[in-house]
Amino acid sequence: MKINNLKYLFSLSDINRKNRRKAILILITGLIVSFVVAFYIHRQVSIQLKVEFTSICNDISNKISIRLHAHAQLLRTGSAFFAASDSVTRDDWKVFNEKSKIEKNLPGIQGLGYAVIIHKNQLQHHIDYIRKQGFPDYTIKPAGDRELYTSIIYLEPFSGRNLKAFGYDMFSDKTRRTAMEKSRDEDIAMLTGKVVLVQESNKDVQIGTLMYVPVYCNGMPVNTIEQRRLAIKGWVYSPYRMNDLMQGILGRWDLLDKERIHLQIFDDSISTKSILLDSQKNDSINNNDATDLTIKIPIEFNGKKWILLFTKSNKTYNNTHLEVILFFAACIFISLLLYSLSLSLYTTRQRAQQIADKLTIEIKEREERFKILINSTAEAIYGLDMNGNCIFSNSACHKLLGYKSSEQLLGKNMHDLIHHTHADGSSFDVHDCRIFKAFIEGKGTHVDDEVLWRADGTSFPAEYWSYPIFFNEIIEGAVVTFVDITKRKQVEETLQSKMAMLEAQKNATLDGILVIDRNQKRILINNRTIEIFNVPLYILEDENDAALLST
Repeated sequence: MKINNLKYLFSLSDINRKNRRKAILILITGLIVSFVVAFYIHRQVSIQLKVEFTSICNDISNKISIRLHAHAQLLRTGSAFFAASDSVTRDDWKVFNEKSKIEKNLPGIQGLGYAVIIHKNQLQHHIDYIRKQGFPDYTIKPAGDRELYTSIIYLEPFSGRNLKAFGYDMFSDKTRRTAMEKSRDEDIAMLTGKVVLVQESNKDVQIGTLMYVPVYCNGMPVNTIEQRRLAIKGWVYSPYRMNDLMQGILGRWDLLDKERIHLQIFDDSISTKSILLDSQKNDSINNNDATDLTIKIPIEFNGKKWILLFTKSNKTYNNTHLEVILFFAACIFISLLLYSLSLSLYTTRQRAQQIADKLTIEIKEREERFKILINSTAEAIYGLDMNGNCIFSNSACHKLLGYKSSEQLLGKNMHDLIHHTHADGSSFDVHDCRIFKAFIEGKGTHVDDEVLWRADGTSFPAEYWSYPIFFNEIIEGAVVTFVDITKRKQVEETLQSKMAMLEAQKNATLDGILVIDRNQKRILINNRTIEIFNVPLYILEDENDAALLST
């Protein structure tokens, strides 16, 4: 045990040195990374502040313009999908949307849909047709009597906000209708003006816009405006929530950071009514000083004009160096904190592991010593829990009971080993059994004669002792030891038989028999002696044999 303790102490000391080295390595790495990151940020900020504000704004403008044309190309692809097939089903449109991977390639799109034209005389037939597809509540909204309707019948993803747009007649709205008609007449992708999407709820309401591409009937000419108006059967379109769209285009750009570039997008002209996006709408920022940098960049898209207004405050220059210093200080603090936490974590974990290993070894050693101890005794020993189930036994026990190993006794209810019948064959409650009084009375119990049953169904007489097991003053079970008293019982039966025979022989003789010991005390007398002396038996039993003989 002392050798194990010394090994444990040396091992723990070695582990502590390793843990300190690991923690110091983490600290050094953290400091280096902090310095590199702070230096990189300072350098990048310095470069950013030196870059012409106009160049930044032009880059953003180009990204928006490129993305709008990419969206138009996507809608053109959707229109071509309809042109390539006589019938595009809802499942076909869903697969097309999934294969296009729009959320990955063009993030910020609210959805990709298809709106069909319905003439007044086809309205009810159209509603019945859609309802038979599994939408019993489908109808065109808003309700009203019109010569021409449109209805959004496909929109992917068909979940969440987009469910509110199912069945909506976009022709009923003037702004949407203007864009749809221009798209139809000129066969181009067309943006609407400022709208509120039907997908909006009462929370996080954003300004919206939509883009349309026409879908014409296959086989019909579309060379002139009149021909296109006759051939039109619907539109492939995408709705956009402007904040989500710009987030998808620009990513984690600093539009929403205070004292950074402020972007506003207007429809056709700069006014409060025409604003589509205000990147700092919810921030308390004043970027309207005379020293602020401002630039306006128009974006033309198929005749639709957006005006991008960029504003940047000069206060950024004054805060740059302080922010870098604070960031570097925070990184140092975090590195020190990580050092302390890692050192504590490594040390605690290793100590816990060492203690657990030590306890495991000690428990195994105690178990081995316990097994050697109980297996070395000739008496049979087994332990019981409070339900009477065997929890351990020694070799003498399982051999005496006829089991091949102690494992066969584990979990076995030891009530089955005890003879639970009275002499007349009637049964009694197991709690009346003397061996289990240790559970009830909490004290050792000795039984000098009990019948135990072997595994093969045979039985044998046994003498046993039962001792309760206490844990925190509560009885948790008992330890029972017993011995086979078959030979002792056989000797007792033989002795009793011989005594009975001797008694019969002494009373059968005609001679009187009186045996006395050296102290003249009678130790044997037969019936003939009683007759000879003609004295009652109870007197003879009280008399001194010497006095009797003297008479």
